[in-house]
Amino acid sequence: MIYTKTNLKNKDTTAKQQGQALLFVVVAMTIALSIGISASVRTITSLSRTSRTDTAARALAAAEGGIERFIALPTLELEEAVAVSAGTGVTCPVGEKRDLNGNSYCLVDFDSSGDILVSQAYVSVERYTPVFYPFSLESGQVKEVNLYDFNSGDFYSTSELEICWTPTSASNYADIMYVSYNSTGLQAKGGLTSGEIPPAGYHQEGFTLAADGGHDGFTYCKQDVDISSNIYGLRLRTIGGDADIGIFPDGDDLPLQGYRITSLGRLEQDQGVVASRVVRIIRTLPYLPMGFDYGLYSELPILK
Repeated sequence: MIYTKTNLKNKDTTAKQQGQALLFVVVAMTIALSIGISASVRTITSLSRTSRTDTAARALAAAEGGIERFIALPTLELEEAVAVSAGTGVTCPVGEKRDLNGNSYCLVDFDSSGDILVSQAYVSVERYTPVFYPFSLESGQVKEVNLYDFNSGDFYSTSELEICWTPTSASNYADIMYVSYNSTGLQAKGGLTSGEIPPAGYHQEGFTLAADGGHDGFTYCKQDVDISSNIYGLRLRTIGGDADIGIFPDGDDLPLQGYRITSLGRLEQDQGVVASRVVRIIRTLPYLPMGFDYGLYSELPILK
């Protein structure tokens, strides 16, 4: 076969066209592959994030479940859990004793049938005896401070303590009323005022001015508040607005005020920890509701 110049030129043109087409195909495949990889990475990242969120939520639910199991227990059973956490007890009121990282816990297992993940809560309980007792109190509500240790049978050893507070309501005004009681009834009753002008409808007759200066983040304080001796409880109410309150002992520690419950929720797979979350609360001691105070604050005996 004899190739002419025209034939060679046509062949060269065809080869160039084929090369350009191949280049276009390679570029298109590269772009498509990049888009596919990018979409796959986003999908995998999204699934991974969803999986982490789900396991974290389940670990948190396990921790909250452990709290719920213990928060409703009576005081004597909470003391059993305290003994386990302190290393002196062997029986948990809920679950079984289990050691983890050198500490003793009450292990609460949750139903994980049909699930490859095992949900557990490691719960520890401590007695809550703060150096001073801080709490928030809404206007019209009541809060009680325990002054008797039922374990030892000992009362708060002095007849005085310090009451501090900071108004937190929009009116920036709050005064304090308090009563103390024991088995024979009401022992002390009084009111503390910041000295600010009260809202309309409130009167400060008989209230003591808190003029001892604030500390530890509180605006107003009254030292040496006389609550009498051998007291079971001190009940407080705010008048005129909400307040953050702090009760400071005078020369002696405050008795037990509740229990600090810590729950470590864990998800395990093949004995390996997948996720964990911690929830910690203070469970205060029980006390009578606000309706009881209508009798305590009454100036005259209540007749049936």
